Amino acid sequence: MRLAIVLLCARFLCAQSSVASTDELLSLTGRLRAAMAAGDWKTAAGLSTTLKDAVREARDRSFSVSNAEQIGSVLSWLPENTETILVAQQPFTVVQEKRQTPIDAASLARQYIMNVLDPLQEEHALRSLDGITLRYAVLAGRNFKNHLTGDSGALPLGMIAFEGCGVYAFASAIPDNMFSQPPNVAILGQYSWSVRHQLDEQPSDAPLIYDTFFAAKIKPDILLACNDEDFFSSVISQLSTAPHTSRFEALPEWKQTGTAAAVWGLRHFNPASATTDPTYPIDKTLDKADSGAIGIVVQVGAPPGTIRARFLSTSKDNPLDEIAKLSEFRDAVTMRRPSEGVFELSVNDRGNAGYAAIFAIMSMLGFAVLL
Repeated sequence: MRLAIVLLCARFLCAQSSVASTDELLSLTGRLRAAMAAGDWKTAAGLSTTLKDAVREARDRSFSVSNAEQIGSVLSWLPENTETILVAQQPFTVVQEKRQTPIDAASLARQYIMNVLDPLQEEHALRSLDGITLRYAVLAGRNFKNHLTGDSGALPLGMIAFEGCGVYAFASAIPDNMFSQPPNVAILGQYSWSVRHQLDEQPSDAPLIYDTFFAAKIKPDILLACNDEDFFSSVISQLSTAPHTSRFEALPEWKQTGTAAAVWGLRHFNPASATTDPTYPIDKTLDKADSGAIGIVVQVGAPPGTIRARFLSTSKDNPLDEIAKLSEFRDAVTMRRPSEGVFELSVNDRGNAGYAAIFAIMSMLGFAVLL
């Protein structure tokens, strides 16, 4: 993963329980001007930092109010066979991994959401996003399966094969110079960028694997990026339709989804893919697809410091038992059954437990294989 993400949380934001009002911002501005006029540059520097952080926090809270409605529209663009959605609903800033300090669980989860943008940057169609603020981001996935193996049977490392589309809302209009080349393809009348990218970490004895990635500025401040042309076209075709409720809101998983979390997601299992999808739930006693599996919901950061997964199933046995036994969790995991047919796992997000929990829930969502 080439990008790491950090939530916009500066000293003022972390120290304050509410957003600064307009009067408070004006007061800070006045104090800053007075300090500068008096030549008190040390005080001015501190006030400047506080004012910057306060303005950014006010902006982010403003974004958050409108994000929920806009994310609802994004979900309505997705085709019916979309299986998984992963949503970062709070503003965050993209930070290059080489500059990244140790990251929290929400930041780690956002790396997966940014995955389909990486090849566009590596192939120099999209310039570096380092330092760019996004209001929200959504990754949708379907058709999860293993990559081709080499003669030895070894699988490529990293994320498994899937068809995915990401929608990225920028804090301001996307500048033309964000792209290092002009659009090279038109799909359904939408000027788009297309790049061919070699899969990273391929087995040495396997044929080279390439994917084609597509991107389009579908609104002045919204970028669509996909690793599958059909998925890309499906979303493009829905952009002009009248607003409507997404099918996700009718799923049983939706009632369990913590949409107040910094990052949340859900997956509605597709039984038709049980024989080809290595992440599809397996009945441990019969070693076959679990006919009771319905879906899973995840939330990161709600409640604070917690990574939570809820598995919906008609099975009597807890499908999360094996995951709860991961050595990294030790005393950091709790299990409960909040209602009939719902199994919940909560993990403290600190240290190794947090890293292991993020990988485990991404596996359950379909993006990785938990061995």
